[in-house]
Amino acid sequence: MLTTHALSVTRRAPASTALTDRQPHETLFLTPDGAVPNGAITVAMFLGEADLLTRQLPACRFLALPSRNRLAVATGFAAAQIMGIPALMTAERTLHGLEHLIQSYPGTALLLSSSDTDLIDLARQQGWTFVIWDMSGASVWSRPPHDIPDDRIAAIAFTSGSTGNPVAHTKRWRALVERSRAIGTRFALPTETDAPCHIVAPVPSQHMYGFELSILLPLHTKAAIWCGPAFYPADITHALERIPAPRMLVCTPLHMRAMQDAALPAPPLLRTISATAPLSPPLASGFEARFGTEVHEIYGATEIGSFATRRTVAEDKWHLLDGVSLEAAGGSGAGQDGIEIDQPVAQAPFCPDTRLADIVALLPDRSFRLLGRQADMIKRGGKRASLAGLSHILSELPGVEDGTFYLPFHKADDANNPEAKLIALVVAPGCSVTTIMEGLRARIDPAFLPRRVVKVEALPRNALGKLPRNAIEDMLHRMNTIAF
Repeated sequence: MLTTHALSVTRRAPASTALTDRQPHETLFLTPDGAVPNGAITVAMFLGEADLLTRQLPACRFLALPSRNRLAVATGFAAAQIMGIPALMTAERTLHGLEHLIQSYPGTALLLSSSDTDLIDLARQQGWTFVIWDMSGASVWSRPPHDIPDDRIAAIAFTSGSTGNPVAHTKRWRALVERSRAIGTRFALPTETDAPCHIVAPVPSQHMYGFELSILLPLHTKAAIWCGPAFYPADITHALERIPAPRMLVCTPLHMRAMQDAALPAPPLLRTISATAPLSPPLASGFEARFGTEVHEIYGATEIGSFATRRTVAEDKWHLLDGVSLEAAGGSGAGQDGIEIDQPVAQAPFCPDTRLADIVALLPDRSFRLLGRQADMIKRGGKRASLAGLSHILSELPGVEDGTFYLPFHKADDANNPEAKLIALVVAPGCSVTTIMEGLRARIDPAFLPRRVVKVEALPRNALGKLPRNAIEDMLHRMNTIAF
């Protein structure tokens, strides 16, 4: 008699990582709205709210999170992970932008807070699927946190549009976890036995920078995020006064300059983090002296998130975060002192290999110097300069409150076209155009002097301090300035 034996094949379950590493009693978020005692949202409360939200949401394929309520965004993100659908990290609030998003991602539902009255009205008018969420404080999670498959697409993030139309990038769960853990390690956030670091972050929670440092960071490091008002200097200082030490501020150079100018008193800051735009050493040094803090910058890209940092007043080198590497792509050859200059490829776990948009000088100690953005470089008479560098010089002129160089791209090769006309846009109420031009002539090569200086009341910066290219173009068209 022939005996047969069934072969047993063991299938390895996909690797997964918990939604949070924190303990049930630990505080993740701080809110002033009175929905919970002392305003402290613990892990158990947060997971309970997220689980409750999953039962309130309609069947959907994507969950868009355009709310200005940071706690709503965080809870919606957690609910999306529990449901196994991607969160659309968008701060878009216009009819055109949201309509395009919903058409691009069929089956999208919007999560809004009761404070988003403009979006609620818009969603009702357009017949969009949406849910209004506010903290109830009634649900507490008593089981272990949900495990999320490492390779699941957890979110879709969008570029800011500063160099063109926003571009979508998928973010896998483990990639988000690794980046937030690496940030916690780099900035020596408190250990298990220490008090948590309390953070005020006046940046949109949907942008990759704000997403990592105000939504993901408390899930994986010992941090608690303020979810009340914090944008204007008075709001920021008030928020800092309401949270206990140690305190950290996550902001942009725009916020730092506004806080310096406001000269409002603020409690001591353990650390200040800046990103999204170049930070000048004088501003960093002045901010450190004024607020008794250390100022650090984060360098990153939407494709892979944060991957390098530096102490602005101490050095011009950027140091890679753990888990990230830069590989030469053979782009630009050797520069001064034989240091390799390249647009390297950034590599990180669970992220696509990404060639940087910037030109850097690779250094041997897992560091690099940032030389300029490839799309930002312009050539004139055999010489090269970056629009960002020219804009920095313009902004530092006496009497200039804000400024930028702009190059209208009528043709694809206009960056290298000597006939393409550089424009300097400047906010300088007490300066004449002649004075501004004299200042520029003394500081930059004549080849890169603007054809025209245009004084404006304000530049169309977004909440991150960035200047979306389409916003500049709209402003210039309204002023009939782009063609001259």
